[in-house]
Amino acid sequence: MTVAASAVAASPNAQAVVERLVAERPTFHSAGGEDRIWNAQPRTLELIARLARPGWRTLETGAGASTAVFTAAGARHMAISPAADEHRRIRDWCERAGIDCRALEFVEGCSDDVLPALDPDELDMAFIDGGHSFPIPVIDWHYVARR
Repeated sequence: MTVAASAVAASPNAQAVVERLVAERPTFHSAGGEDRIWNAQPRTLELIARLARPGWRTLETGAGASTAVFTAAGARHMAISPAADEHRRIRDWCERAGIDCRALEFVEGCSDDVLPALDPDELDMAFIDGGHSFPIPVIDWHYVARR
């Protein structure tokens, strides 16, 4: 079933989280010892907020602001990324924002290693935003599309 993004109302909690993320611009990532803001674009975060539903099984490759939005929407969310420090930063920010993280799971590892080993349970929604260089996005899509 295809759902038009404009036809679905955002969860007030998830939409409020998008607004807070855009205003605060938290630094979940770092490179070379310096903090970096590599969050998904605001319209992407708004789309996730409109589409994700409580209880949905969601997955993303990469982690960041989008992770907070999926979690705020009430999804049973898995974020796959190799950076444990980023996982801690995201979880800390979510807790400060009052987001319930009990249904959030971080998997530390590279998506091209982790995805083939996951149980093939169906997903309701996925966001591929991990490794951006070829062939990683194609590999991620290959394993996620099966689910």
